Amino acid sequence: MDNVKRYRFFHDPGHGWLEVPVEELKALEILPHITGYSYISRDGHTAYLEEDCDITTFHNARATAGLKDYEYDSIYQDPTFIRGLPNFQVPENMLVRPPEEIKRVFSLWNELQKR
Repeated sequence: MDNVKRYRFFHDPGHGWLEVPVEELKALEILPHITGYSYISRDGHTAYLEEDCDITTFHNARATAGLKDYEYDSIYQDPTFIRGLPNFQVPENMLVRPPEEIKRVFSLWNELQKR
């Protein structure tokens, strides 16, 4: 196939996860929508999106962005290393707005509401 994006789908007897670079989730603007049921690599660069919800979020975001469909290599592991990773949290350096800026915006909004 011509330039179809490939990913890796890891699964064990109970669940499965799609391996996706965190930068790609950021580019699709879905970082805040990824749940804690997914996992993240210890270096914070790779997300493992759980199959019940987060893969659908990813798939829909790709479709909305007009990106071609993708393929994946299925990798069965029992046990899988993924269950030993931290649950997904948006890395602070990947937040759309830094927490300080969000606090500043809310503070300004509160001040405007008082007027």
